[in-house]
Amino acid sequence: MADLLLTASSGLRAFQQSLNVTGHNIANVNTEGYNRQRAEISAGTPQLSAGGYVGTGARTVSINRIYQDYLSNQINNSHTAISKYNNIDVYSTQLNGTLGDPEVGISASMQSVFKAWNTMSNDPTNITSPRFLLDSQAQMAMQVENYDSLRNDLTDQVNGQLTSSASQINRITSELVFLNESLGSLNQRKELPANDLLDKRDQLVKELNKYMDAKVFQNDDGTIDVYSSDGKVPLITDNRAIPVYTKESPFEKYDLINGAPIKNKQLELYIQMPGTGRETVISDNITGGEIGGALAFRKDQLMRAEDELGLSVAGMAIAMNAQHRQGFDAAGVRGTDLFSLNGKDPVLMPDATAYNTPTNTGTGVISVSGTVSGSFAYKVTFNGTNYDVTDAYTNAAVDLNVTLPKAYNGVTLTMAGTPAVGDSFMAFSRSDFYTQLEQTAYKDVRNGGTLTNNDITINLNKKGLSNNTTGSKAVKNDLSNPADLAQVQKQLASLQPRTYSMTFDGSNYTISDKRTGQIIPIQQGVDDPIGFPKVTTLRFEGLQVDIDQTTHQIKPGDKFEFRFLDDAMAQFSTTQLIPEKVAYRGGDLSTTPTPGSVPLAVGNNVNAANMASLQDKKILTGNQNTFKSAFSVMVGNVGTYHRTNEVSMDTQKAVDGQLTQLKDSMSGVNLDEEAANMLRFQQAYQAAAQIMQASQRMFDTVIGALN
Repeated sequence: MADLLLTASSGLRAFQQSLNVTGHNIANVNTEGYNRQRAEISAGTPQLSAGGYVGTGARTVSINRIYQDYLSNQINNSHTAISKYNNIDVYSTQLNGTLGDPEVGISASMQSVFKAWNTMSNDPTNITSPRFLLDSQAQMAMQVENYDSLRNDLTDQVNGQLTSSASQINRITSELVFLNESLGSLNQRKELPANDLLDKRDQLVKELNKYMDAKVFQNDDGTIDVYSSDGKVPLITDNRAIPVYTKESPFEKYDLINGAPIKNKQLELYIQMPGTGRETVISDNITGGEIGGALAFRKDQLMRAEDELGLSVAGMAIAMNAQHRQGFDAAGVRGTDLFSLNGKDPVLMPDATAYNTPTNTGTGVISVSGTVSGSFAYKVTFNGTNYDVTDAYTNAAVDLNVTLPKAYNGVTLTMAGTPAVGDSFMAFSRSDFYTQLEQTAYKDVRNGGTLTNNDITINLNKKGLSNNTTGSKAVKNDLSNPADLAQVQKQLASLQPRTYSMTFDGSNYTISDKRTGQIIPIQQGVDDPIGFPKVTTLRFEGLQVDIDQTTHQIKPGDKFEFRFLDDAMAQFSTTQLIPEKVAYRGGDLSTTPTPGSVPLAVGNNVNAANMASLQDKKILTGNQNTFKSAFSVMVGNVGTYHRTNEVSMDTQKAVDGQLTQLKDSMSGVNLDEEAANMLRFQQAYQAAAQIMQASQRMFDTVIGALN
């Protein structure tokens, strides 16, 4: 009877525990991350009796989670992928909506500029044509500025996302460390781990994967270490959380105009590596979650759009500036740049130019000598005795009834031969075409060398110009020679829409595409050993990079970045604001000794027509694209990226739904099943209680019989 009582009481305890577990399951039916639990019951140790071994009831061995590691890992991976695609979609939708419409924005303003040149070529002397042209150019500059505001806004959004997500990661890792301590303590006491603590820890890991792709390593003591998915970035190691934080990218450049560093607008993720304390950028190690999505959008769509748009916009500006310099304005002065790409003021050429007006009847020939000290455009007219010098545009007197030679702005005007009364001559200064394009590099502030970003200049490849056979960076050029225009177009065709990274190993330089990592073949050598023995020149894809170590030195491992096209677009503006200075007239290519040095008639439209024809010329990307088609390629890539991400997102959501359904079927709480279990355990509990009552009655009967 005593054995019967013990057997019944063990059943009561076992079924009570089962009811507790069932009730716990029901109570947590809607708890996020909860895994169904089950009480494992086994038979008690049998005891030997006269009739053989007799059972001793039941006991609760453990309370187990219904849990599958592999399935949980798959769901975490799916969760981090969905978070990534969702976040990309938020940013990509904005960019695609802005650039995707060919009827508005930059594309439409490009068309408007070429339409204005067509109008001018049809009626070159109409005073409204140049004004309409300048308005169109200003509109284009405004559209580029609007896009620049959009990308700055998107960059700010990404920066905010990174900062917020880093804060959430630190919160989660701190909570995981606390749970690690609790679970490790249970393991040390050789106690079974608390299922609800394990569920909470797994839920935190899942939440962590919302922000980044994380990899978990199980330790023997019951704790976990957490790393980035590539295993290179520790988030929790030795049960210590490694904080993640954001700060500016280490690449910056010094702005000579403002006299201050230009900090990179993009934030990067950093950690202090355990053991060394070295600050390390970890952005490239994170490929999933909201952070992975923000970084992927910034790198694969926004950066690519910036470079491709830079090729289209900057390429158009360079080509139009070069062609405009081939013509002459209404006053007979050679054209200058229409657009600025680096924010610098025009840099004068050291020498000026002069020519005799074709209608002259005398034998007078004007010449100029000396070094230019200031910009000017003068008309020199012979009055029968001496010369009247006037401003070429306003006709205002500069110097009347003077004899030549005479110096102005550092340049001496000299007359040879005998001019006729009324004969006129032109003399004007010029600006350097290539200086208007020149950009500087971005320096990694962690570099060990002293070389600054201003010691590195990036420009179109100068080699092959009529006055620059070596390609030396010191040689100036104003593109007055038509052969030089062909050289510029050759370099434009070689340009690729890239941001470049440069590293130095102590002997050689390596150039790579920052976005893709592709190694770019380069021509490397000392540019001019006689004049510039410490200048190393790299030439690749239409660009010329001059590295000047005259004052500062580079060290092995130093890194720099080149953003020639992107910087050009960021500082894009119109420079020609005076209608009278629009160079619509062509030059007389038969003139000797300098072809193109004398303008054709006032009503001539040759250069205006040449400017308009640039619209249909395949100048870019190996002479495969016009400016508009290059822009369309960029828009197409933005749209394709956006749509591909949408498809990936929909596919991943479907996969996630299937995985979640499978997990719920295995580990989730089914109320119908739990209700059936409750009824079954309740009935078993009542039966065990009945056995106890029967045992009690039997015991009472025996006691009564003895009395």
